[in-house]
Amino acid sequence: MDSKLENMDLVLDAAGNSVSVTGVEEILQRAVLRMMIPKNAFVYNRDLGCTAGEILLSQSKSLENIEMRLNEALAAIDGIWIKVIRAEQDVNRIRVTATVRYRGKMVEKEVIVYIYGNV
Repeated sequence: MDSKLENMDLVLDAAGNSVSVTGVEEILQRAVLRMMIPKNAFVYNRDLGCTAGEILLSQSKSLENIEMRLNEALAAIDGIWIKVIRAEQDVNRIRVTATVRYRGKMVEKEVIVYIYGNV
């Protein structure tokens, strides 16, 4: 069980308490965080995060390259895999739209991840 996040902020109920998230929704939330955090940025776990932000500085911005880096970031979560549908680049971020497969089942949710570069 974890606290639910929306737009990277805690979701609170009417009493001001944090709303909990469990099950597949919790796994998806953890996956999105792993994909958005730059690799080595979290001091307590240097393996957490994703190298996809480096794509902003490279010439190889193919969907396959982005998908490979995102799935690499998800390797620690058992049974999860994403398929990138499209990626759009702004000045210092990539907006990735992907479908998620968890433990062999397609999750009925489109995941949108913003990947920020070190620019």
